[in-house]
Amino acid sequence: MEGINYLTDDDGNKKAIVIDLEKYGEYLEDLLDVIAYEESKDEEEYDFEETISEIIQEKKKSGEVSNQG
Repeated sequence: MEGINYLTDDDGNKKAIVIDLEKYGEYLEDLLDVIAYEESKDEEEYDFEETISEIIQEKKKSGEVSNQG
């Protein structure tokens, strides 16, 4: 594929790519988004309100936050 070159190891196995940013640069952000999604899709999700409540409770226990507020 023109504008994409593969870097290989001594056995000819593809290990990395070099992308011509002038030709494909507009797609780079999309590619990085897909990679970030794939890396994070199995991470545990948290409920925002529950997490905030837990943080407040921990701070109250440690005395960082008044129990009156």
